Formats: sequence, C-alpha cells, structure tokens
Amino acid sequence: MAPPKFKDIGKSANDLFNDDFPSGKVSFKLTSKAANGATFTVEGVKKDTTVTGSLDSKYTHSSGVTIREKWTTNSGVETELSGSVSGAKLSLTTGFLPNQGLSSAVIKADHKGSNYAVDATVAAVGKPKADLGVVGSWTDYVFGAGVTYDVNAGSVSATKLAVGYNDRDVAIASKITNGSAVEGSVFHAPVDGISTGVKFGWSKSQPEKTTFAIAGKYQLDRDAFIKAKVDKELKIGLGYTQNLRPGVKLSLGMLIDGKQMQSNSVGLSFKLDN
Repeated sequence: MAPPKFKDIGKSANDLFNDDFPSGKVSFKLTSKAANGATFTVEGVKKDTTVTGSLDSKYTHSSGVTIREKWTTNSGVETELSGSVSGAKLSLTTGFLPNQGLSSAVIKADHKGSNYAVDATVAAVGKPKADLGVVGSWTDYVFGAGVTYDVNAGSVSATKLAVGYNDRDVAIASKITNGSAVEGSVFHAPVDGISTGVKFGWSKSQPEKTTFAIAGKYQLDRDAFIKAKVDKELKIGLGYTQNLRPGVKLSLGMLIDGKQMQSNSVGLSFKLDN
C-alpha cells in the first residue's frame, strides 16, 4: 500500500483530536446527488453572532475531469478543475472576490507509488509560496521531508522532517520543523470500538510552552460514539455523535475549562447526505 502524503503522517491521531468536537458553533450541511452524478452541498455555520453559508457544486465529466464551484455568502466564488495525467493527480483552484478580484490561485500535484508519495502545492497570489513533500516507506515505517519556499524572499522559509510507524492497531508519528520544534503523536486502538491517542509538542524558542494532550473515543453501538480530550491546561473537550438514520448525522460538542469547572462553549453539527 502506498504511504500517506507528508501532511497526512500522523493523521489517525490528528483526526481523533480534531473531528467530531463541534464546540462554539452551530452548523448544518446538506449533500445531494443528481441523476447525472453532480453533487450539491449547502452548508451554514453560526458562530457567536456571525452567520455564514456556502453552496458547492461538483461534477465529473466522462473524460475524468472534475469541475467544482463554490459560492459563499461574502460573494466569494471558488472554482476548481482537477484530473489525472499519467497517474498523477493535478488540480487548479482559483478564488474571486468582488472587491478584490482574483484572491487566490493554487496549483496542486501529487503522485503515489507502492512505496513513495510526492506532492507539491504552489500558491501564486497574495504571498506566493511553494510547498513540496516527499515520503518513502519501508515495511511498516514511513520517512518524509517537506520544504516551503517563499517566492518573494527567494529563500526556503521552512523545513520539516518526519518519521512514522503504522501497524494494524497503532500509529506513531513525529515531526521536526526547522530543527527546533518537535511534535509527536501516538494512536492506539486496543480493541474494536475503543481508540486512544496522545499528542505532545516542544519548541526550542518557547521551551516553557510544552504541549501535551490525550484523547479517547468509545463506540457505544453501531450508530453512536462519544469522544473526550484534555490537555495539560485542563481544557476538556467532549463530543457525542449519533447516526439518526443512513445519511443523517448529529453531533454535539462542549468545551470545558477544567481549572474553573465551567463550560466555555457548546456546539451542534447536523449533516444530511441524500
């Protein structure tokens, strides 16, 4: 099996910590598919007193080229063309704002083999930069390197190295950025229905701000699960997700300040996939 892209090294632990905790906002997402294969996604988010929304349409032509267009409530338009050439995936994404004109232009390319993965991203508008990631695998181990090139400065702005280990029930990953910041994660699924994870981080420039957090997920039954996470500052996140029926998903989330034992924010996410 091909190794992950550089940014996806440690993805199992990252998803455990980041997904299904909808605290601080209320969101609604509806996805529908037309008879010709086109998909339409309507999404709305309320955070504090701000309400935003978007309409996303996606269609794949018989030639293999996919066209996606997204309209947002701030009058922004995002257009993406993507496809494959000789095994490589290519995409061009542009953004447009009425008061700004062309707001973004991003080109992405990636290619995977049985024991390697290469990906590149070039942002050509605003602050032009290029990101390149290379990953190789050997048995259950992956090794990766990433670099960011600042076009305006004409120099490399960031370098990253990563190593990971993946087995059936465990995934370990560690990354070093610019030789001075370290982050690591461990994901473990000891039995079916239970997942646990640990994340930590340390920076040479701010050694006193070491980060540490643990998280867990427990599958209550086929259609429901609960999640919890806590960091060294006693910030506690709780999440509950229920599949109400096929294609209908409800998630509830809460963030608690453990030091003062009070809730900072609550949230709700409702997804309907037709």
